Amino acid sequence: ASGPFSLTYIASKIDAETPSSAIGDISIKDIGDLETADRGDLSVFFDVRYAAALADTKASAVVTTRVLAPHASKGQALLFVANPRAAFAAAGHLLYPAAAPNGGVSAGAQIDPSAVIGCGTQIDFGAAIGPGVIIGERCHIASHVVLGAGVTIGDDSRIGAHSALANALVGAGVEIGSSCTIGGPGFGFVAGPKGPLRMLQLGRVIIEDG
Repeated sequence: ASGPFSLTYIASKIDAETPSSAIGDISIKDIGDLETADRGDLSVFFDVRYAAALADTKASAVVTTRVLAPHASKGQALLFVANPRAAFAAAGHLLYPAAAPNGGVSAGAQIDPSAVIGCGTQIDFGAAIGPGVIIGERCHIASHVVLGAGVTIGDDSRIGAHSALANALVGAGVEIGSSCTIGGPGFGFVAGPKGPLRMLQLGRVIIEDG
């Protein structure tokens, strides 16, 4: 985790109400669910079904709404938001930010000379970058990714290990997980004189920004 952060600082980053001075200086170093959270952790309460867990939690502070606040014990430090689950997710990303690409290109990557690689982009071992591929700035192309001819990747995007992209235009800020196949031929077949004949696929995949 990148913390600890004060509750006031976390509130400012997750669109929460500014906590009172009595709890604003509470130091948060981690996140956890109500049952397993410990001192120094931030947790979340978004459903009355978990009221018993809220009563027993050891979390130093809990993200919730004012409507649900009456279920809390007296003296519990509460951080009020409109959408507790979304705010808690944002707090998690604040405490555990994704590692920035290191800008290195592995000697074990195969990159066609016609490919264009943006500044700060990291390409890991075993990646295969085809002709005419354009990769934006600060991207991360993980191990054994295959980018077919003409694929375009926008700035700040991440492609997980062992994924294959073809016939695809990918925008900025897109995250594709591991072992994904995007832009491959479809599964349409017709009966041919010598067996099944694949229907020709002439489309492309467009994934917009974000």
